[in-house]
Amino acid sequence: HGALHLHLPPDGTYTVFADESLLVRTFNNLLLNAKQAVPPGQTPRQEISLRGSGPGQVLITIADNGSGIAEEVRDSVFRPNFTTKATGSGIGLAVAKRGIESAGGRIWFETEVGVGTTFFIELPLAG
Repeated sequence: HGALHLHLPPDGTYTVFADESLLVRTFNNLLLNAKQAVPPGQTPRQEISLRGSGPGQVLITIADNGSGIAEEVRDSVFRPNFTTKATGSGIGLAVAKRGIESAGGRIWFETEVGVGTTFFIELPLAG
């Protein structure tokens, strides 16, 4: 088991125009990746936050305390069929990037080896 911390804004709801099933799959993939990135013997910790990020934008962050992403593979993370896992398909983050960008948003990450990774998803608000 591990800890999942949610940081949600007190000001209510954000509405975005995006493929709902794709967003659910994206968040599911990121959370699963975050949990799997934690070294054996260490308790997984994930933090999810949601906040406005400038006019007409919402920023979602998913942070973990995993092993981080090695420098030599960082440029390949969003490439189709790229995986560092023995049983991974390598399509999760590629599909996520395509879906987020098709909704007018962007996805990126910051990572530190041995400390963890944070993925950022910025989406335009509806209306």
